[in-house]
Amino acid sequence: MSSVSVKQIFWVSLATALISLLALAAIDMHLRTPVSPAGIVSFEVCAYSSSCADIVESWGPHARLMAALSLGIDYLFMAAYPAAICFGLLTVLPYVPHRIRNLTVVAAWSAWLAGVADAVENFCLARMLVLPSAQEFAWPASLSATVKFVFLGYTLGWLIVTYVCFVLLRPGVGKTS
Repeated sequence: MSSVSVKQIFWVSLATALISLLALAAIDMHLRTPVSPAGIVSFEVCAYSSSCADIVESWGPHARLMAALSLGIDYLFMAAYPAAICFGLLTVLPYVPHRIRNLTVVAAWSAWLAGVADAVENFCLARMLVLPSAQEFAWPASLSATVKFVFLGYTLGWLIVTYVCFVLLRPGVGKTS
């Protein structure tokens, strides 16, 4: 029996993340209204503008169903994108200079914190979607979304920087002898 490599996990999780992201983007078109111009993202951070109940009301029955579908697919996405980032960083780790390898490992495993924050956010959003009067979930949802975006930005940014600087631009790449 062969073992699964970090690189294989990276590619499978990346493909899963991209496919689910495309589905989420298609669904999100149904969630854009004057009250929620950024679609589901407007709902994720609705506590900052005190617009949570207004967003749910503006969606109507069809859009609320689409929002529920979005939250459901997001559970697949929230497992796939942290895996893609984590295993992507672990894949580039051999190319990273020793002095920043620990930072890269911390960034890799920090990607899972974005996924956990996303799960908390989704739970809160689902409660508000089903029961718009459940406004006590607005702040936990928006704060969880903020934590998610911070960790996502940090970890995805570090993946891009390490890949470009230490894999793409490393000496000898693309040169033939």
